[in-house]
Parts: sequence; structure tokens; C-alpha cells
Amino acid sequence: MIHNDDCLAFLAFLIEDFADEWLTKAMFGYRWLFEADQRQMSEWLMFDAFPGAGRLAQQQMAAAFRERQVGRMPLVGCTAANFPLIEASTRAVLAALDTHTPETPFLFGSRPSEAEFALYGQLSQLATDPTPAAMLRADYPMAMRWLAHVEDLSGVEGEWGPGRPVVDAILKVIGEVYLPFLVANAAALEAGAAEVRFEAMGHEFVQPPFRYQAKCLAALRAAFAALEPDCAADILGRLSATDCLHYLEGRG
Repeated sequence: MIHNDDCLAFLAFLIEDFADEWLTKAMFGYRWLFEADQRQMSEWLMFDAFPGAGRLAQQQMAAAFRERQVGRMPLVGCTAANFPLIEASTRAVLAALDTHTPETPFLFGSRPSEAEFALYGQLSQLATDPTPAAMLRADYPMAMRWLAHVEDLSGVEGEWGPGRPVVDAILKVIGEVYLPFLVANAAALEAGAAEVRFEAMGHEFVQPPFRYQAKCLAALRAAFAALEPDCAADILGRLSATDCLHYLEGRG
């Protein structure tokens, strides 16, 4: 799961962090911004959590859970005003997967890395919820099918290899959206500001700052700085071409 090349392992780590801290906004937003998704998923989740409790009890618990989750939306930046950027960045990742995975199912060779599993963890939920599932079927059918294959990769061994073109496509989104977001978040915390504000892909994004995401930025920068010089040189071109280098070196 962890690439044996430290340089490429760093790229997988960067994609994993992006999935965990940014694409989770897509999962949360698609699930709790739209009526059909709120209703279906609150009831499904209570069915799963309390099997045998009975339909009426599950519906009552679903209503309370739905209210709680919808109420948390502004806290994590998943508002209607922010959703255009969340959706644009998610579509860019889905387009990369849809384009490249029919030729190269894995990002780093012929075996899965932490990057695939992190992407799966967030994007697989979109294939379940009604609104994003319809989008996937209509616009990114091969990405949707890829998610189904990643669900069970037991027995797949394969070999490590260099990052595929899909990696560069995802790094472009990270450099354009995720790393600027982390930098804006860290700056807001340092200034004692109540809001994080930044623009990307032609959209403005506003949310309260999070201390944990400042730790994410610090961890990414520390991991990049710890790479051996020869190793770092191997990926400098890829990172600079996608604006990631600017932020990882602390110039953002």
C-alpha cells in the first residue's frame, strides 16, 4: 500500500490527504445539501445502525440524525454558496479517473496504493447517494465502474511503478484548490480570523478555520522537506507544473 520509492510514496500521501480533507466535503455536501439525498441516506444509515428496530423507530432516528447533519454544514464549509467549488474540483478528479483508469487502473504501477483507497473512501459514497450517483452514471461512467473494482482488491499484488498521467491530473486539482485552501486556513488561524476565504476555479470559498487542517499542511511540508535531494528532484517538475511545489516549499 505504501510505495517503495519515497518520492512516489510522497505523491500518494499528498493525494491521500487531499481525499481525506477536501473530497470529504463532496461526500458531505452531496449527501446533506439535497432533499432526496438527505431523506434516503438518513434512513439508510439508521437502518444499518439499528437493524431490527422497526421502520417507525428508524424513521424517527433518521429525522433527528438528518437535522443534526444538515445543521453542521456551515461548520465544515459545505454550504450552497461553497458548493460550486466543491463540485468543480470533484468533477475534475472524476474526469481524470474516467479518462485514465480504463487504460491504467492503478495510479502507481499495477497495484493499489494508499491514494486509491483514500479516493475510494470518499468517492464511493457518491455512487450510493441519488444525486451524485446520477451524475456519475451520466458523466463519469468509467470512474463509477472503477470505484466498484476498488471496493475489493483482495488478491491483487502487482508491481510498483511511476505515477501515471492520472496522478498529474489529480495533482493539478491539489495545486489549484487544496493546497491554497490549507494555506488560507493556516493564515486565518495565525491571524485569529473567524473565517477562511480563498478563491479557486473561479469560485469563492468561505468556512471557519480548523486547527487540524493546519497540522495537515505542516505534515505535508515536513514530509516534502524530509525527502532526499535526489529523490525530490525526481518529482520537482511534476509538482511545479501543478503549482503544488509553490505551496509545499512555503512560498504560498
